[in-house]
Amino acid sequence: MGNNVAARVQQHRHSEILKSIKTAVLHHPPISTPVGTALTAAEKADALSRHFEQVHKQTDHMSDPELTNSLSVERSLAAFFEAASTAKITPTTPKEIKTIILKRHPRKAPGQDNISTTELKRLSRKALAYITVLFNACLSLSDFPTP
Repeated sequence: MGNNVAARVQQHRHSEILKSIKTAVLHHPPISTPVGTALTAAEKADALSRHFEQVHKQTDHMSDPELTNSLSVERSLAAFFEAASTAKITPTTPKEIKTIILKRHPRKAPGQDNISTTELKRLSRKALAYITVLFNACLSLSDFPTP
């Protein structure tokens, strides 16, 4: 009989806890907005809606990954050619390329060519020399192949 009473007491406690959780009123703090403070649920929803609309208007061009990538490449190339027109381009060396490869984080994701940092770090001297010739040809010809 003692076990039965203990079980009922425990069940009563569980039901009281569940009841308090179900009936608990959650308080959501107000939201500060550029035009004031949103207090009601409708005001908060409206403020969040306006905020998200503003944020996503600023990045509409980013919805097209190809456009984003091409804009980035165009800006980089324009900056490079602007600087290159006034400065002499110094050819790179295998040592410089090896130094850059060694500085890469070992778990950095591979690029579009799918070559991992580990594979780059294992390149032979001959492969580094070939890459150096390739990079220097791209720089001197101002020709940067697209993937």
